[in-house]
Amino acid sequence: MGLTAVMVLSSCGWVDAVTESLGGSDETKEQDMRVDLGPEETHSEQIEEIEKFVRVMQERLGSNPVLRDGQTDTWTPEHHMENRRPNASCQGDDIFRNRVIFDYADLDVEQALAAGYEMAQDLGFSTSEEIIEDGTGQRPMRFVASGEGGRSLIIGQQADDENIIEVFYRTRCSEHESLQEAFDRIAGESRQERREERQREREERLERIRNE
Repeated sequence: MGLTAVMVLSSCGWVDAVTESLGGSDETKEQDMRVDLGPEETHSEQIEEIEKFVRVMQERLGSNPVLRDGQTDTWTPEHHMENRRPNASCQGDDIFRNRVIFDYADLDVEQALAAGYEMAQDLGFSTSEEIIEDGTGQRPMRFVASGEGGRSLIIGQQADDENIIEVFYRTRCSEHESLQEAFDRIAGESRQERREERQREREERLERIRNE
């Protein structure tokens, strides 16, 4: 399985540089899966899939991950549904997926790598051995596995702090209209919040000027 993109380290890690070349494996045997992810085409179904993933992650890596989110450190289906916009990192128009990123502090690299293999088996994912790094050399630890429809799991040391283990999970790509609707709704709410914030800032400046 070949990569069609270059890995680029950034402050957000390297997950976005691992593109659709991860793909999925038609050879994955569903009977080997501990967790049945299902088709998960709709927005609500994909959030249910992430909930299943979170249970697997906490079982293998520990129950204290920190959600990478500007509003909360803890992932919940309700928060994701209301606040997390579907991601448009799929090939084609009007195709979306959901993504979550977690950080684990001071997690042993060897332990994290071993947990990655266990999680891949739990989820029925195929590992991408050609781009996996064990962290013993000059390159940071990196584990990559992929599933049906573009699902992917990536675990690795953070670019800015090797003591932080990042866990990225992406659902499959879907054309279901509920994902587009969620994208438009949350994007619209974000724009409205920014407009209201700018209006408050203007009013505060005017108030300061009047009081000078």
